[in-house]
Amino acid sequence: LNRGAAEAGGQVLFFLHADAIPPGRFPDLLRASLARGAVGGAFSFGTDLAGPSMRIVTFGANIRARLLGIVFGDQGIFVRSDLFRRIGGFPDLPVMEDREFVRELKRHGRFVILPERVVSSARKWRANGVWRVTLMNQVVMWLYLIGVNADRLGTWYREKLKGN
Repeated sequence: LNRGAAEAGGQVLFFLHADAIPPGRFPDLLRASLARGAVGGAFSFGTDLAGPSMRIVTFGANIRARLLGIVFGDQGIFVRSDLFRRIGGFPDLPVMEDREFVRELKRHGRFVILPERVVSSARKWRANGVWRVTLMNQVVMWLYLIGVNADRLGTWYREKLKGN
């Protein structure tokens, strides 16, 4: 992420997982948000998997983002490039680097969650099961928040889930 940002020449950086599709007209949405004073933001979360279980997971992720402001890279994260450089970019962590980056970014101004959705590949959920992946994601997040080492969590997560 940091290497890509170092190579980029624009005034706005947009970080998106390789297996995700941003909403149509996303450049206009980013520019409009920043023009209204946001320092950065993310989109709402969506996947390419239909079904009641995935709808519940998607609903929960979007509620978490709106109420708690906790977003992850699969939502697409955008930021002004000057601020990105000023705060030192993403921390060098194997997991939760996106959460830490957004947390730091919020200290510098308003971070917005746009209603339009990024559509992420659900390959991990298909390969491992919706509830297993969701539980694993929650366990990693909460263990990280109580201080478990990110390197250890990253290794454990990759060992337990196919398709990472």
